Amino acid sequence: MISNVSGADAGNYRVIITNAYGCTTSGLASLVVATCPGIVLSPSALPASWVGTDYDQSLTASGGTGIYSFAQTGALCQPA
Repeated sequence: MISNVSGADAGNYRVIITNAYGCTTSGLASLVVATCPGIVLSPSALPASWVGTDYDQSLTASGGTGIYSFAQTGALCQPA
């Protein structure tokens, strides 16, 4: 597995291998870079909320390959 590649790195490469005795062989290697399918989150933005008020929002994800997980990040607002 090769990491840190992008779509621009895809293509054919010549691979040259030399052993400890100086014997060399080469061959053609094709690098295919798979891209991740996009994930769509609906709604794309959450409505505003206010301190001291109940908040409930359903989210739906589609695309890609499930299983999806959701997490709240960042600090929750505290009453002033």
